[in-house]
Amino acid sequence: MQGMYRGRWLHVAAPIDRFRWAVALADGAESEHSAWTTRVLEPARDRRSWRKVRAGLAHVASRRDVPPIRVALGGAVLSRGVGMGSSTADLAVATAALSDALGDPSPSETAVDACLEVEPTNGSVLTGLVLFDHREGTIREPLGEPPPAELVLVQPPGLVDTESFNRRLPRRVSAEVLDGWRRAFELCAAGIESGDLHALARAATSSAKLATHLGATPTPEAVERCAEATGALGWLRAHSGTVWSLIYPIGGAPDASEILEIWGGAPPPEQVSNVRLVRGGIGSSPALPSPCDAVILPPHIRGG
Repeated sequence: MQGMYRGRWLHVAAPIDRFRWAVALADGAESEHSAWTTRVLEPARDRRSWRKVRAGLAHVASRRDVPPIRVALGGAVLSRGVGMGSSTADLAVATAALSDALGDPSPSETAVDACLEVEPTNGSVLTGLVLFDHREGTIREPLGEPPPAELVLVQPPGLVDTESFNRRLPRRVSAEVLDGWRRAFELCAAGIESGDLHALARAATSSAKLATHLGATPTPEAVERCAEATGALGWLRAHSGTVWSLIYPIGGAPDASEILEIWGGAPPPEQVSNVRLVRGGIGSSPALPSPCDAVILPPHIRGG
């Protein structure tokens, strides 16, 4: 969900079961992870993301006596520039890891504040499903747990710059559109509270259609065709991105190959994959699931 509600630009994120992780380690410390803490990967396409992570770490470390620390990042590979929240995921886990290492009592809240210092962010950082002011953080209202749901994620070609998109949000919208957003947000909250996936899907679909008033593209005909042909309950979109997801009850989602066949036309999606709706929030794990893909060494933490 995303739109103007309660006089603010708000959204409700749809977290999925793809996770990023981070760990904060003393620079040069010997540990079971020492083999990869010296591996620094900064491909050109990711440099902007790493700069954002460094800015978030700087916010967490400001006004503190912080020892030399490096933050390693890894986990699922999330497409960038398509609305999957890749920047938020990296920012959130990195700043939460540093916050936790420094003994902060609430690393998730620290991570949200750090993310908002850098760019409009994503409510999936907070536990459960949350009505969230993704630009200023003034509203962080828990809505509850997500009902069980399967999604088929479809990523057509193209990129969207989230920061530019948010800068271009309209200053005024009609009373009719505002009422549409109000009804959609209220239906979303009611669906989450009651565990009614049908209601939640109707709310998400309504928000996806209303997103044209944010400056987003209309719903592709292929999305509607795939939803109808496969019995989807509705669809959701990355409002400031290109990704779409069809919504199904558990056990009801088709294989990605079926969606590709129905999609037709050209160009084909760059990615079609089966995922699940999960609760948001930052957790902890005694074991890290995969090798890291970046090590961030913030200059201000390393003495300049």
